[in-house]
Amino acid sequence: MNYAYISGGRLYVSRNGAQPVEIESAFAAQVIARHQQSIERRQWKAGSGDGMMTRGYDLWGNGSRGGSGDDSMLVRMLSVTGSPKPELIYYSLATDAVGGLFCQNLDTGEERRVFHKERYHLDDLAHHPTRDEILAVKRDADGSSIVITACERFDVHTVTEGDSLDLSPSWIPGEDDSFVYQSAGVGRNQSGNAIGLGPCSIIRVDMKSGRSTVLLEDEQFDYLCPRMDKEGNLYCIRRKYDRGGRALTVGETIKEFVLVPVRLVKAFFGFLNMMSQIFGKESLLKTGVGGKKEIDRQEVFLKGRLIDLKKRENAKEEHGIAPSDWTLIKVDPGGVVFEVRGNVCDFDWHPQSGLILTNGLAVSGEENSGWSSVYKGKDIIEYVRCI
Repeated sequence: MNYAYISGGRLYVSRNGAQPVEIESAFAAQVIARHQQSIERRQWKAGSGDGMMTRGYDLWGNGSRGGSGDDSMLVRMLSVTGSPKPELIYYSLATDAVGGLFCQNLDTGEERRVFHKERYHLDDLAHHPTRDEILAVKRDADGSSIVITACERFDVHTVTEGDSLDLSPSWIPGEDDSFVYQSAGVGRNQSGNAIGLGPCSIIRVDMKSGRSTVLLEDEQFDYLCPRMDKEGNLYCIRRKYDRGGRALTVGETIKEFVLVPVRLVKAFFGFLNMMSQIFGKESLLKTGVGGKKEIDRQEVFLKGRLIDLKKRENAKEEHGIAPSDWTLIKVDPGGVVFEVRGNVCDFDWHPQSGLILTNGLAVSGEENSGWSSVYKGKDIIEYVRCI
């Protein structure tokens, strides 16, 4: 089984059952090196002392020698996809300034830059089974759209448009010009500002005919990360749709009244932070050097939801951090729904390796006798792909 996963903004790859290894980007290393040199020049001009000039930075902008490194140029791996050539992977990464698409040969370690542009971030990559083109998600301030990009140069064409958050596209096996994706409408107030999302539905697109068909839609549920196999079965994650807000008990009302100033500030910032992560996939909070690792945080943002890790710490290990209602389901061509596995943060399907998934703490693969854990991570695993 060959798979890749992203944890803490870093990309790891496992080939032929071996332990995962981190994939480092030469471009990212150059970005961090230039940033470090710029900081050192400013410090030298300011006469801040040579102690500051000896601090090192790793690929992700963290001070590596106990310094208080500036993480404003933090490099984040966003997405990865395999290709028809098993030795080649494509990945997208981003700093606060630029985003780019890159290809790396896993046999030689050679990296090729397809393109990089200022504030241009691609996510949810899916290479075509036979053609040199990639489905991807292009995010902007108003939502996101599905695009197709060439694998050799900057040549991007928009496929879906509208006031919606379109994510997680994947090609349909055996159909060269058809794919599925998830979509949620963006709710706005009278000023035109985004205030929330509708339920996520699954949509099928036939690019030859230009026809779009809704495959799954329910006001009570979100349907996420669609994948279709060659038999026409549709796999996706189903979870309860969260409209936001609920009625308070009398005790909670009194408590909220007493703490109203604190609650208002926290709620306002939490809302802004949530909108920033949904539409820009960036938190308003900056984690300085010496801060806690990802796994030590009290909250993590996954697929548009804020997960309270404190509430999950007593859960069984096999459940991970995924809430109990995040269920991987299969819908057969006749529309019959089967529950495959619960507590799923992310998953993928490949014709050769079948299903692979993560509960946020481990990667598991499907075998004839059931599911087996193929890797247990040291940090939160938010994204997994077959390659």
